[in-house]
Amino acid sequence: MIAGYQELIQFVEANEQALAAIYPKDPKLIQVTAHVLQGRIQTVSIFLEKAIREQICCGKQ
Repeated sequence: MIAGYQELIQFVEANEQALAAIYPKDPKLIQVTAHVLQGRIQTVSIFLEKAIREQICCGKQ
């Protein structure tokens, strides 16, 4: 899942000019999109870390 978000960020950044031409009324589209995707990566990372810790914790009992 994280790799998919990272690929999307790379796509958005690589196609910045084309996207800006399609959405000329939203000049900050690329920055906002990349920021949102980074937030999703962070959320997934936190969730996975907590899930792993919970399994380790419960596995020791």
